[in-house]
Amino acid sequence: MSQCFHWVTPVECTPGVTGGWHDVDLDSYVVGLGADTTGAMLHVINTSTTTDYNFGYRKNGSTWDMKEDMLARSHFWVMVGVDASRIFELYIENKTYQRIYLVGYTTTGVEFFTNGYDKSLFAAGMWLDIDCSGQCPSGAYGLIFHHVGTILCEYPYDMALRCDGSTDDRKSYNSALHNPACLLTKCMPGRVCEGYIEHTDVDFYLAGYVTDGAILHTNRPFRTPGGTGSWTDLTAFPSRSAGGFYEAHGSGGRNSDYGLRKNGSSENWQIPMKTSADGYVECDSSDIVEGLIDSILQDIYEIGYAEKDVASGAGGSGAGGVTGGAARLLVG
Repeated sequence: MSQCFHWVTPVECTPGVTGGWHDVDLDSYVVGLGADTTGAMLHVINTSTTTDYNFGYRKNGSTWDMKEDMLARSHFWVMVGVDASRIFELYIENKTYQRIYLVGYTTTGVEFFTNGYDKSLFAAGMWLDIDCSGQCPSGAYGLIFHHVGTILCEYPYDMALRCDGSTDDRKSYNSALHNPACLLTKCMPGRVCEGYIEHTDVDFYLAGYVTDGAILHTNRPFRTPGGTGSWTDLTAFPSRSAGGFYEAHGSGGRNSDYGLRKNGSSENWQIPMKTSADGYVECDSSDIVEGLIDSILQDIYEIGYAEKDVASGAGGSGAGGVTGGAARLLVG
């Protein structure tokens, strides 16, 4: 298994201008990137306590024009593709309150489409298969989605994604046209996952896929801190992990603060989740990430984790030294 998810010390990359799509050059923030660089990982924050602001992200050269409101006092993480010049595009409405931080990048093994594929469900109120075999290669075991509300979406509706065959049954609050978050889910070898929507005004778009570098769970382990109001070590990943992927889920606690950070970091973003959100966070040398919640109505689940480079024959940390397909299909 190769390392395909690489974290960096968070650095702000918020565009200096508003009201249009603007290029962000990854080379301006990370030195020594190669031709195998495929994407960027971002932490997206709206610090305004009162106002929603438009936000969008896309691969350079895309014609995808999805710009949606970030709810006041909200945050989430996204992954976005870069072109051959390692450029992606951002759209913001307010450069004072919207803060975009580069937290990492991806390399070959994590791929992004220039324009996403519409994978919207035809019916609401049930788990339905989402077949991505026509867009993703046979080795894909992870899928990257954007979820949005259509222009007709006037109310907040529940939505969710899970691995085909999973027994997880959490539905997260999708806040109408708000918070265009990025969701990562495992899929089975047939490149099928399952989606749930409460109303057909909620849509899914396939943005990319994973073929290497990560262990993703079929059923996501519970990782919620035992108490509220303080930063707490979450369950450690296996040795030689680079970072983790988390699902933040609120069952009525959408206005309560939560945070995720590298163990030992002085970062202190404690902001509500507002809607369904993923977190992509580096771990320390002890393979630990810290989490914080300030309400018992909030939960954190582990989507999976990224491994560091494993020498040929050395074996990965995810399946007792077995690399390849066996490690990739772990059941959490």
